[in-house]
Amino acid sequence: MNTKNIFKWAAGALCLATAVLTTSCSSDFLDREPEGYYATDKQVSEAAKWNANVMLGQMNSVTSRLISWRSGGTSQQHDFGQKSVDIATDLMSGDMVFSRGCNYGWFLDDARLINATANAERSSVIWTTYYKIIYDANSCIEAVGGVEPEGDEQKLYFAAAKVARAWAYFNLVVNYARNYETSKTQKILPVYDKVVDAAGSPQTVDSVYNFILKDLDEAFTAYVNAANDGYELTGIDQPNYDVCQTLKAYVLMQRGAAGDYAAALQAADLALQITDKSILPQSELFYGFNTINNNNWMWGIDINENNTGDLCTFWGMMDYFTYGYTAAGDVKSINSDLFSQIPATDARKNWFGFYSGGQFVQVPTFLLPINKFFDNGRTAMGDKNWRNDIHFMRVEEAYLLAAEAAARLGDAGTAVSYLQPLVEERDANKAAALASMSASELLDEIYFEWRVELWGEGRSLITAKRFKKDLQRPANDKYGVTIGNQGATNYNDKVYYFSIPTYELENNPLMKEATIIQ
Repeated sequence: MNTKNIFKWAAGALCLATAVLTTSCSSDFLDREPEGYYATDKQVSEAAKWNANVMLGQMNSVTSRLISWRSGGTSQQHDFGQKSVDIATDLMSGDMVFSRGCNYGWFLDDARLINATANAERSSVIWTTYYKIIYDANSCIEAVGGVEPEGDEQKLYFAAAKVARAWAYFNLVVNYARNYETSKTQKILPVYDKVVDAAGSPQTVDSVYNFILKDLDEAFTAYVNAANDGYELTGIDQPNYDVCQTLKAYVLMQRGAAGDYAAALQAADLALQITDKSILPQSELFYGFNTINNNNWMWGIDINENNTGDLCTFWGMMDYFTYGYTAAGDVKSINSDLFSQIPATDARKNWFGFYSGGQFVQVPTFLLPINKFFDNGRTAMGDKNWRNDIHFMRVEEAYLLAAEAAARLGDAGTAVSYLQPLVEERDANKAAALASMSASELLDEIYFEWRVELWGEGRSLITAKRFKKDLQRPANDKYGVTIGNQGATNYNDKVYYFSIPTYELENNPLMKEATIIQ
C-alpha cells in the first residue's frame, strides 16, 4: 500500500483548505523579552515554530491527563482519567455490574445510577477531566499560532492536539447532551478554541459537533501534509491519522444527521486503508489486553514507573491478578443476560469467569474478565507495580463503525464485508450466517458485537444511546434492586446523562444561558 498516495487522495476528497501562517514585522528593535528562567507565551510560540520538542512537551501534558490520578480534580481513587470514565459509564450501562458488592465504595454511585446530578462527584470529575485536556491541547495549538505550522514535525503534534481536543469535546457532548435530534439547539457546553482566562458561553450541541468535525478535518489535513513530506508519528502514544478518522466516524454515527452515515462509512473505511493495525486473531484473544506491542491497538500508552497511577488505575480496579480491589472483593462482572447470549462457539465467552481449585468456572457472581484483562503473572493480587499498558482505541472499532454505517444505509452486503473479518476471528459458525442477514438483522448483530467485543472498554453506554436501546439490569447486578431499575430503562432517561456541575454554574456567570436539563 502506498500510504503517501492514499493521503493525497484523501486530502483531495475532503477538499480542505490549507492553513497559511502569517507573520508581521515591527520597527521596534528593542529587546522587550525578560531574561532568566521563565519563558513568555510569545517565546514558547516562537520556539515551537522551529523546535518540535516544544510541541511534544505540550502533547505529553495531554497524554498525562488521560492516565493521571486526580485528572478530574479530586483525590478520590476512582478519578484517574479516561479509563475511570470508561469504567463509570460501563457500570451505568449495566453491561458491567458489581456481582458481589462494592465494599470499598469506588464506582458505587456509578453502579447505582446516582452519579449524574449537578452535585454528584462524577459529573464534576468528567467535566473537569476533559476541560483540562482541552486546555492542554489549546496550549499546544496556540504554541504555533493556532494554524497549521510550517514544520512537518510541528504539523504532526498540531494534528494530534486537534484530535485530542476533538476527543475531549466528543466525550463531553455524548455524556452531557441527549439525542442529537432533540438536543441540537440546546446550549450546554462552552467551547474554547484557545487558551483563555475568562469563562466561556455555552454553545449549542449542533455547534459543538461542527467544531469537533472541523478540528478532525484540520488535523487530517496536517497529517496528510506532513506524511507527503515523509513525516509520520511512529508510536501510538499520540493519536495518529487512523485515530483521527475513526473518531470522525464515531462523531458522525453518534450525531446521525442527514448524510452522516455515508460520511461515517467513508471515514471508517479510510481509517482501515491507512492504518497498519489488524484485527486481533483468535489465537491472540487471551493475551491480557496489557501491552502496546499488540498490533490491534491504534492509540495507547506505555505505562512505566514514571507514569503509573499505582492503585488508582484501570488495573487496580479491574484485574484480579493486580494488587487492587477486584481480588479484595469488589468484583466487576459482565451482565449475566449478555453473557448468556454469547454462543458457546464464540471464543470470547471464555474471557469471563473465575478459577476455583484450579478449574475454570462460569457462574453469575463470578463472571470476571479474568481472561481478558489480566497481569501476565496470573497470581491473585500478584502485580504490585501497576505497569500494564493502557489503550484508548483499537482497530476493531473502525470495522464495527463501518459495518454499522453500512447497515444503517441499508447496504447489507457492504456491512457484511466489514463485519465478517471480525466475526470470523471470534465465532466462525456465526460468521457463516452473516451473508443471509438483512440490514436490520445485521444491526442487531452489530449491537451485540459492540457489547461483547468492547466490554470493559468504555463503549457500552454511548453504543446503547446510539442504538436507542433500553438498558437492562441483570440478575447478577448486586445493586439493580436498590436503584429500582432491574427492568428495562429507557436510554434517554436522565440517569444516563450528566448534569452541568454546580461549580460551573456558580462560577461561570455566562452559564445562565445554558439549557438546564435536570
